[in-house]
Amino acid sequence: MLKLKKILALSLIPQYLVVQFLSYYPDFIEIIYSNYIYVYISTFLRSISIKIPFAIGDIFYLFVSIFSIYWIVLNIKSPKKLFVEIFAGISVIYFFFNISWGLNYYRIPINKQIEDVNYSY
Repeated sequence: MLKLKKILALSLIPQYLVVQFLSYYPDFIEIIYSNYIYVYISTFLRSISIKIPFAIGDIFYLFVSIFSIYWIVLNIKSPKKLFVEIFAGISVIYFFFNISWGLNYYRIPINKQIEDVNYSY
């Protein structure tokens, strides 16, 4: 299990590099990610969240915060394991953030989409 966590932790570097590479290609993100991949992801997430009358994100953040504190207290005696597991967790969160929303930050800006040089936001 520790080997998998080491792989996850080390995958943070290539993930970051891929995201940085994609940031130079907003056309790719606009055409492939925004029009295909993100459509399915947002439809799925909306179908889940529409059934619940409160913000799922707030509950998620609360759960992750409490779990993280509990988990750190349990693993504080093994700093190497703690370090690997923290970066493995960050890697998973970074991946899901970029797939579920983060790549939208690298889309073509709205003023270029509507070809209005005077538009500001």
